[in-house]
Amino acid sequence: MLTIAKQFKRSRRGVVLLFAVLMVSLILTISLSLLNITLKQIILSAVGRDSQIAHFVALIARDCALFIDRTHKVTTDPGVGNDDDNNPFGVIKFTPSFTVSGPTNLADFACGEGATPPDDLITASFDEIKHDGPDYYLTSYNLNLNGSTGNFCAKVEVAKVASGNYRGALQGKTLVTAWGYSNCDENSPRRVERAVESL
Repeated sequence: MLTIAKQFKRSRRGVVLLFAVLMVSLILTISLSLLNITLKQIILSAVGRDSQIAHFVALIARDCALFIDRTHKVTTDPGVGNDDDNNPFGVIKFTPSFTVSGPTNLADFACGEGATPPDDLITASFDEIKHDGPDYYLTSYNLNLNGSTGNFCAKVEVAKVASGNYRGALQGKTLVTAWGYSNCDENSPRRVERAVESL
């Protein structure tokens, strides 16, 4: 009878050990599931943040291009809207007759605080002329935004429409399309791109 009692105690020890292993496995499974959900939420919130950054970078780049385009209007004939010959995006003239020509001044430009290096916040460098008339002139620039929160990149294309309809822009209009990026690394798997467009 004594040996049966010893065997019963030994078998109880095995049940307690089995119960402890099962409880630890259950708690570990729940913990890993919660960790997986948390990591996915962190990645999702980072993508949302990067998307917002890319959107605002695109807006800033578009505004810079519009500002530069508007500073190259002839001031002697207000209201007419003639471009001066140094416009880096192309020249639209309404008087004495309607003409559109490609850019002759492919100079880099800057926007922002001070607007001259090294104080400028946005520097734009000429990329390429993507289409050189006669129906429209499409010029591309790469922009670097250097601010207190970091360095960001954008690309701007400015189309001066001579005739017809280019992506919704009619004759005599300027179409600005800007792409903003959340970081400047083209090979980054987490790079987010957003685009804005305006006439």
